[in-house]
Amino acid sequence: MNKVDSFTKMEHKDGGIAYSAMICLYIFIVFIGQAVLNAIVKSQSTISIAISALFSPLAMLAVIGYYRIFKRGNLTELTGVKKFNAVSLLPSILLAMGMLFGLGFVNGIFINALKSLGCYVSEFVLAFNGVGDLVVYLIVLAIVPAIVEEAFFRGLMLNALKGAKPIVAVMCTSLCFALYHCSASQLVYQIIYGAGLALLAIYAKSTIPCMIAHFINNAMVILLEYFKVQLDLMNIISIVCGIICLAVFMIIIVKNLKKYHTYDEKDGTISKFFVPFGLFGVIICLLMIILNLIPVA
Repeated sequence: MNKVDSFTKMEHKDGGIAYSAMICLYIFIVFIGQAVLNAIVKSQSTISIAISALFSPLAMLAVIGYYRIFKRGNLTELTGVKKFNAVSLLPSILLAMGMLFGLGFVNGIFINALKSLGCYVSEFVLAFNGVGDLVVYLIVLAIVPAIVEEAFFRGLMLNALKGAKPIVAVMCTSLCFALYHCSASQLVYQIIYGAGLALLAIYAKSTIPCMIAHFINNAMVILLEYFKVQLDLMNIISIVCGIICLAVFMIIIVKNLKKYHTYDEKDGTISKFFVPFGLFGVIICLLMIILNLIPVA
C-alpha cells in the first residue's frame, strides 16, 4: 500500500479520534497558554488576542502532525491541499457571499432568543488602533483559521470518512465543526456553513477552495468592523441575493456530487465515527457551550 492509499483508506474512527484529541489538546494549550499570557500581559491587547487566536490552530496542527509522522502518510492527501480546477472558485465565492448575506441574520435571531431566555451571550468586539491591527487580525483571525481549520475538518476528518456516503461524511464533519466553535448563538449557522464547505471539498477534490471561502467570510467581518460599516442583515434584498447565491452553489454541487468516490457504503458509519471516539470531544464541546451560556455574576 502506498502513502496515498494509507490515508485515503483511513478508518472512520480515525476522524473521531482526531477530533477528540484536538479538543483535549486545545483545552490544555488554552489552560497553559492563557495562564502564561495573563502573567505577561496584564490587559487585553492586539498581541494577546492574536496569541490566544493561535491556540486552536496549534492543537489542530499537532494532530495533523501526529498522523503525518506516526501514520507515515502523504501530507497533501491528508490535508486535501492539492491542485484544483479553477472552476471551483465560483462555488467557493458563491458559498461565502451566500452565507454572509443570505443567512447572516440567523446568528442575530439566536442571540436575541438566548438573551430573552436569560442566557449570557458574549459579543466579541475587535479594537483597532491602526492599519497594523487590521493586518494582524486578518492574519490570525482570517488567514490562519481558514488554512488550518479546513486542513483539519475538510482535510483530515473528511478523508477519514471517505468510505462513507457523502451525506454522512458531510453531517459528521459539519456538526463537529459547529460544536468546536463552542457558541450556541452560532451553532445553526456553523452547521450549515460547515456542510457547505464539506460539499465544496468533495466537489473540488481539494480543500483550497474551502480555505478561500472561509477566508472571505472571516475577512469580510473584520473589514466591515474596521471600516465601521453596518450591514443590515435583515434586509430582504440582501437575504434574497444571498439565498440565490446559495441556491446556485447547491445546483453546481449536487449536480456533481454523484461523482464522489467511495470505497463502501456500509451502515454504521456514524456510530463508528462518534462512539466512543468522537463522542468524547462532542461532550466536552457541549459542556463548554452550556457553561458559556451561564450569566456572569
